[in-house]
Amino acid sequence: MTWNWVEEYPVSDVLGSFTRSLSSVIEGLEYLVSAVSGSPSRVRVLLDDASSLSKLGGEKFDVVVTDPPYAYDVAYSELSDFYYVWLKRALSDSDGVSLRPRFLSEAFFDEFGVEIPIQWQVFAPKEVSENKGRFEHFKMNVSFRDLLARAFANILRLLKDDGLLVVYYVAKKPESWENLVDALWRVNGLELVTAFPVATESEESVVARGGKASVLGGYVSVWRKRVSAKPLDLDAVRESALAEIVDRVGGRLKVAGNFEGHTLWVYSYMAALEYLTSHYPVRAGGIELDSKGLLDYAVTLAFKALLRRTGVELHDRVAQAYLALRIIESERGGYVDSDVLSHVERAVGFGHVEMVKYGLLGEVEIGGPRVAKRKAFEVLAPRRETVDEVRRVYHYQRGKSPVLDCFRQLQLNALAKASVNCGVDVRRETVDFARALWSWVRLVFLMRMMLMLRPPG
Repeated sequence: MTWNWVEEYPVSDVLGSFTRSLSSVIEGLEYLVSAVSGSPSRVRVLLDDASSLSKLGGEKFDVVVTDPPYAYDVAYSELSDFYYVWLKRALSDSDGVSLRPRFLSEAFFDEFGVEIPIQWQVFAPKEVSENKGRFEHFKMNVSFRDLLARAFANILRLLKDDGLLVVYYVAKKPESWENLVDALWRVNGLELVTAFPVATESEESVVARGGKASVLGGYVSVWRKRVSAKPLDLDAVRESALAEIVDRVGGRLKVAGNFEGHTLWVYSYMAALEYLTSHYPVRAGGIELDSKGLLDYAVTLAFKALLRRTGVELHDRVAQAYLALRIIESERGGYVDSDVLSHVERAVGFGHVEMVKYGLLGEVEIGGPRVAKRKAFEVLAPRRETVDEVRRVYHYQRGKSPVLDCFRQLQLNALAKASVNCGVDVRRETVDFARALWSWVRLVFLMRMMLMLRPPG
């Protein structure tokens, strides 16, 4: 999808131009026509409501692919009225006084053949989305979580017992994912089979500057019905659960390649979620986890699995938070926004206010013109291999973490022969810290520091 740049090259035959985009639409339409023509029993195109699916009867399917609304991300009914009025005229006949159905009559006319003036009037109350103003206007005592769970329950009655549900979902806010997991795992008894991250928007995109760009934001996930209830007590099996997640991460990387940075984080997170959703109920700390608690544990176990895969032992929580931030930061500029930051907060157990206090984050504004600016946090890390840059970062972090103190001193020693004052135990942990940092974020000048980090003897 390249709509962001269509107007930049209106007639050139290049990616994103009007000409190329129009050709893609024509090719798609030609394919659909050829697929439907001559095979009425195999291919059907229906317009139906996901909450009823009345036109499908009692059929059962091997695979159902769906792209549900993204909570409050897009007000579909309100926005679509802009083109609804034009489509209604283009796809209907007229007797000079009023419109008459021709194509897709159910979208533009009610069951009595009376024209529906605007889409919002009829379809907004049926839309599965988070819109408090709409709920109040139509006096709907319901939530997005309820609507999503009901829609999936209706879809799943058409799925075979061994069938697969494929879901493409884009959201950055943790609550949106809690709603999805609640609808699928807790309410409808599904388990996650596999999932893959999707880069939904580029950083230059207008949509992205609105806050939706992130590899953490979009997944294609595959779900199936749980065969039986498999209770899980994480307090009793924490080590074996962690070992299982480490194995799953390793299997993913063998198939998908050796990723680093936030993509590695995502694959670890998905591996943890696959394991946890295969059980129900899941208990930890003596209580049964809801969907939010399950996602919190998925993030925590994923980060521990990453440490375990690297073969390090790291007890300094501030150093752990720094590692997590370096993994999850954006590839250009080293920024995180509040939604992405929530993953780190859950992984290490303290919030962004504490991370600012520990000198790990600085609050900034990023983006283009004022209308496109958004609040974010700079991950305070050296971006150049210079003494001044290391000292700039060390100014914020000095005295906040023994491991980071030792690490910065060793960096300055490598660059300017500065003195180093680290105990033997701290140096050992700094070795693990540097090894993990090298494995995950590939800093250029860390390799030559490894020899210096070894404790004497």
